[in-house]
Amino acid sequence: MRFTARALGALAAAGILAVTIPGAAYAADGDLYIGKKRIENPSNSRCYPYNRSPIKNATDGIVVIYSGYGCKGRATVILLPYGSVLRAYGRSLAVFGYGTLSSGIPRP
Repeated sequence: MRFTARALGALAAAGILAVTIPGAAYAADGDLYIGKKRIENPSNSRCYPYNRSPIKNATDGIVVIYSGYGCKGRATVILLPYGSVLRAYGRSLAVFGYGTLSSGIPRP
């Protein structure tokens, strides 16, 4: 059941990404919390280190957590806008704001 919920969440996020209109790069509006660290209006596509702390995505962007450092490896979690996760497997993450996917999500 847990796998099914994750798979459906990933498919929903992929659908959102597919219909996002490509455009100029923008920062995601809002705050991203990684543990106790607050990042205001995180930069689009910038890679942030992640140490399996709780994440609260209080932005209008999508957070992608990667298995490797430097946003390399496979995407392990896709966190939708205004979502949160207590702990996830991964070593780095990036935020993609609305209209910023003209270059797509970095691939491994």
